[in-house]
Amino acid sequence: MTRIFFTAGFIIVGAVVNASGQGVSFEILDTNGDGQLTQAELQAQHERRFEAADQDGNGVLSESELQAMSAQRSSRLLDRFDRDNDGQLSLAEMPNRGNGRMFRRIDQDGDGTLSKAEYQAAQDRFRDRQNR
Repeated sequence: MTRIFFTAGFIIVGAVVNASGQGVSFEILDTNGDGQLTQAELQAQHERRFEAADQDGNGVLSESELQAMSAQRSSRLLDRFDRDNDGQLSLAEMPNRGNGRMFRRIDQDGDGTLSKAEYQAAQDRFRDRQNR
């Protein structure tokens, strides 16, 4: 059950994607067309994604709805990254999200290493987000 909730949190909160798994364009997110994204505009996208996942419209995501989201994401990953079309993802085929961007965000003093304090602060921020 914990794994399902973590996956749902990642899918719903962590990524701004449309139903086909592609990134949502800035123009779609910028609902008032002013050329800037507000927290309210991002929150509206978050709510649209939640509503799309809430298949029975009861305002909560059941385990089966969370599993459906996970299955859709898995299918998109295979479609996008399975270069040899064997229906499986090898380590070489997996997208490398660790391109340094997250590391640089955590490395508060910019020295190219993570201190225990920086690491702990990042864990605390992640936990805070999970508990909202």
